[in-house]
Amino acid sequence: MATLKRYRIMDTAPEMVFNELAQLATNLLAAPMAAIAFIDENRIWYKARVGLEDESSPREESLCTHTLYSRQLLLIPDTRHDEQFKGHPAVVREPYVRFYAGIPLRAANNQPLGVLCVMDHSPREISDGQMNGLRLIGRQIMLQLEMRLRQIELQQQVMRNQSALNDTKEQLRTAMTGQLNARSEADDTRERFQFLTENSNDLITRHSLDGTFIYLSPAVTHLLGYGEDELLGHSPYEYCHPADLPIMREQFSLTLEQAESTTYTYRFRQQDGNYIWLETITRTILDQTTGEPAELIANSRDVSARVVTEQALRESEARFRRVVDQAADAMFLFAPNGRILDVNQEACHSLGYRRDQLTRMVMADVDHDYDEPRYHAIGELELGDSATFETQLARKNGELFAAEVRIGRLDSGEYLALARDISQRSAEQEAVAATARQFQLLAQNWPDYLRVIDLATMQTRFSNRQEFAGLSSADWHPQQLGSRVHPDDHDAVTAHVARLADGDLGTDMNIVYRVKHPDGHFEWVNERVIPYARNENEQIVEAIILVALVTEQAQLQRQADDSLHRREREVSISRRIALEIARQPNLSELYRNTIDLIKTEFAYYHVQLFGLDSSTDSVQLLYGHGDVGQRMVEMNHTIPVGVGPVGAAAITREAVLLPRLSIAPASPPHPLLSRARGELAVPIMIGNQLLGVLDVLSERDDELSDEDRVAMEAISNQLATAIDSTRLRRELEGQLRELNHLQRLMSREGWESFQQQRRSENLGYYFDRRTVFPMQNGAANGAAPVLPEGNEKMVTQPIAIRGEVVGQLGLQDLEDAPLNEEDRELLSAISQQVAEAMENARLLEQTQKRAVELETVAQVSSATANILESHQLLQAVVDLTRQSFDLYHAHIYLLDMDGRDLVLAAGAGRVGRQMAQEEWRIPLHQPQSLVARAARERKGIIVNDVNKDPTYLPNLLLPDTRSELAVPMIVGTNLIGVLDVQSDALNAFTQDDVKIQSSLANQIAVALQNAFLFEEQLQTADQLREVDRLKSEFLASMSHELRTPLNSIIGFADVLLEGLDGELNPRMEEDVRLIRSSGAHLRDLIGEILDMSKIEAGKMELRYEEVDFPHLAYEVLAGAEKYAVTHEKTHLAIVADLDDDIKFVSCDRTRMVQILNNLVSNAIKFTDDGSVTLKASLVGENMRVSVEDTGIGLSKENAEIVFEQFRQVDVTLTGHGGSTGLGLPITKSLVELHGGEIWVESVLGRGSQFIFTIPLVQPQPEVQ
Repeated sequence: MATLKRYRIMDTAPEMVFNELAQLATNLLAAPMAAIAFIDENRIWYKARVGLEDESSPREESLCTHTLYSRQLLLIPDTRHDEQFKGHPAVVREPYVRFYAGIPLRAANNQPLGVLCVMDHSPREISDGQMNGLRLIGRQIMLQLEMRLRQIELQQQVMRNQSALNDTKEQLRTAMTGQLNARSEADDTRERFQFLTENSNDLITRHSLDGTFIYLSPAVTHLLGYGEDELLGHSPYEYCHPADLPIMREQFSLTLEQAESTTYTYRFRQQDGNYIWLETITRTILDQTTGEPAELIANSRDVSARVVTEQALRESEARFRRVVDQAADAMFLFAPNGRILDVNQEACHSLGYRRDQLTRMVMADVDHDYDEPRYHAIGELELGDSATFETQLARKNGELFAAEVRIGRLDSGEYLALARDISQRSAEQEAVAATARQFQLLAQNWPDYLRVIDLATMQTRFSNRQEFAGLSSADWHPQQLGSRVHPDDHDAVTAHVARLADGDLGTDMNIVYRVKHPDGHFEWVNERVIPYARNENEQIVEAIILVALVTEQAQLQRQADDSLHRREREVSISRRIALEIARQPNLSELYRNTIDLIKTEFAYYHVQLFGLDSSTDSVQLLYGHGDVGQRMVEMNHTIPVGVGPVGAAAITREAVLLPRLSIAPASPPHPLLSRARGELAVPIMIGNQLLGVLDVLSERDDELSDEDRVAMEAISNQLATAIDSTRLRRELEGQLRELNHLQRLMSREGWESFQQQRRSENLGYYFDRRTVFPMQNGAANGAAPVLPEGNEKMVTQPIAIRGEVVGQLGLQDLEDAPLNEEDRELLSAISQQVAEAMENARLLEQTQKRAVELETVAQVSSATANILESHQLLQAVVDLTRQSFDLYHAHIYLLDMDGRDLVLAAGAGRVGRQMAQEEWRIPLHQPQSLVARAARERKGIIVNDVNKDPTYLPNLLLPDTRSELAVPMIVGTNLIGVLDVQSDALNAFTQDDVKIQSSLANQIAVALQNAFLFEEQLQTADQLREVDRLKSEFLASMSHELRTPLNSIIGFADVLLEGLDGELNPRMEEDVRLIRSSGAHLRDLIGEILDMSKIEAGKMELRYEEVDFPHLAYEVLAGAEKYAVTHEKTHLAIVADLDDDIKFVSCDRTRMVQILNNLVSNAIKFTDDGSVTLKASLVGENMRVSVEDTGIGLSKENAEIVFEQFRQVDVTLTGHGGSTGLGLPITKSLVELHGGEIWVESVLGRGSQFIFTIPLVQPQPEVQ
């Protein structure tokens, strides 16, 4: 403390140099607070301060006390994470220090005097350059203190020396005067002179006129170390420093010439060889008789300390000049009359003048808005005070720019002006003001409900309208809103309001719910909450609530989702049924599989299938789902045609939909189906033929709709095709078996019977489908014998099939064996058998042909069942049909949207593709067209000789057509188009071909409808993707538009907090901090939206580099510890477990930090106790990274949605704050951009583990 008292600094007036050094420290670190403090026994006193109110504070309440006894820079990046300082009064109370940097100020004897400290309200890091700059400012402070002390001591020494010199002069004057006036007193005077010189601390010497020493006072030998004999008789020139010798010679000459005293300073060599600085006053002593110079007397004083101090001062001033010249602000030193005395380099650079030009100017020359009263008021400033104002400065080229000028008075009486260019800030302020006006205008004209609420009181601070959705502003208060919310939404809204009241928002959150309008109906609203303001503890205290009416959108979205889901199910079921039809020949199995599939996929209450029993004019249950259906089948459940929904569908041939059975005039449901509340019965038809009825039931009113009817009609058409195809297959297989049996009887077995009958003299045979037996009383009818000429006789018998003679059978007799009557009868019987055998062979061939054709139909259906693109489907059908049935040509016409024309959709071969490309069309009412006729009459049309049919429309591209068959394609009652096949042979088609091609056409129609539904689904998906793209573009655009003014707001908030616009009172500072915190939070939110938009748009590019992963991981964990302290989780252990093998990995460093920060901060947020562990290991060519916590964990359902955009875990269950729902989706996308994958493993209540892998080296792009 004695050293501090020697410097005499405590409680002194403010000094500009110390104020400027403190301000320079804040500018260097861009911090809001700095101080130059000196510490005595009880307190810390601030010689200069920036951003601090009090002039002093108790030692125990300041961090400076800890710096005082430190040997080096004390740096605390975040006081909340420092075990020594996190509970310090300056940290937990005003001024809420989060960052601290202090330099101890030590005297030359290494005793501590005080501290230079810089502080901030936010944690931060500083660079090595900034630390060196802080040390340099500390050394400048000590130099100023030393110079100040030297100046005080010199002033005191000068005063003492001056007093002694005056005394000596007076005594010498008295002595010499007495010697002149009274020689008698010479001895007395000489004695007094001797006494004075021998007791003086000054060096008093007498010299001859040539300068030789002739007298030395004792102080000379004492100070210089010489003996008298070493100096007397010698010249002082011998001991003078060579550089100062001219000065000494000149001063001696002047003293002799002018006979007056001269004062000069020079260096004199001591006996040990060192030089000391002497300040000497030399005076001429005149001879009393002649009046001529007799000798010289010199009075010298050691001024080495003063000279050293002055040199240090000059060097300090030079260094300070360099610091000033490096300052970012322009500096002007000017006199009270306004004349500019000096400037720094920034002033020259800003104004465009040289320094010598500016020092010839006055402040009015550079201050365009020079105001004389203002500068007059500045002249009245007290020492250490300053004045700040905004003005315009003029550059040399005449250009003006806005500047903020701060002028302070120096202790020398001069003034120092600091000028900062604020032209950009002025523009930004105007932009912020314009943005504020735009926001105000936007809020007033916002089409929906906008309000700002205080979360502590839940009161509305601002609202853009007094009424919305029929409710007043008071009705929207959370306490009043509960009674108006739909019961199904009440719990969700209650949890939502609770989060609001707790300020537990995290980031903005949405909720969609229903409110009751005063007229009784419910309106859907979408409420979005955006954090608006935070307090000093980073807690959200105000929020913006945007409420929009979305009733129509909610209904449309729900309908679209339901429709899309239903369409997907319909397409899936149709495809599965088509495959089932193609592979399942057993109708019972087909019924069971189809009905169970409908029940499972559509979740109906019950599904059953009835078949038509024309003999009883009723429909009988063929299959019903489940045990109930089985019991009803066993009970032979039947329904008369015309009774109930099923009977009505059977008689009207149209679907019957009864959404509510309770109000429908129909028979009640079966007792085993008592929970049925709605019913849909759909007829199963082939053409105009009824096969059965598909019946579905629901257990809730209004659950069945027209969409269900359309879906069940499509399935009924497929069932009808399957039933008809299976029935036709069965019939043909039965006929084939019968014909094979009959052929067998008529061939080998028939001849054996005939021979046996001949031996028993049977006359003939009777044939039927069962067997062959002899006719006892008759013979077969035949033609009369035809006898040949000559000796030979020939008997012939015609071979006739159903009255048409197809050949003859004859026997020729020989002379030795003439034919008799029995031979004739045998000939007649054989001819009849031959005729039957030929007919059987023809039928067999035809049956085999039909079997092959049916198999071909099944193959075509199977091949096209999985084709869901309409054009590809139709082209495949016509190509397969032409090839499989060995036809000349095949093509398909589709009815256009207007129902007027049939447009060629696909044709076989090159000709067919050409016709389809040229879009051939046939008007529906074209009389000369088999295709149009088949469409109009809705039945198959055959022309077996086109040249003889007047309705045939020739085609030049198909000149070889001889026969044509056209069959309509019908789904339910809707005409889809026409299948047209052509042959180059006459009489190529029969009615059996009509049946086969109709079956094929029905399957094509069903497959085509599935393809249309699939294409509609694809179009819907494309539209949704387009909407999503537009959404992404809108978000990206709006995010950029919002971020620009946000940066300005944050920047101006920093300017206000730094005190550049003047000091703020505590309330204003708190408000500004809330503005900055909210702005930074919103900027981070916008950054997430921009990242997600870039990723979705495919514009996110990675900048790969070799990254030291362990170093990066520890940096992330250091930041995570700060995050945990911010969220009051200081007891949470945050650890790293990294394999030693992991060194460098090729990745985008910025994005990798983002990935780790997202995962670690997410783990901290949902972990109250235990630990958060970051692990990393090598797995082959990949690095496996996991973030494991002991938090609340995730359920299986929530684990499946955490990576989906805007999806959040239910915070009402977790009790933790929500988020934008973008953090984990962005993380997933960034990992995948690196060529890796990410997943989560979690156990509810025990914790979660998020794991991702990335390649160690940058993946090479695929070569296209």
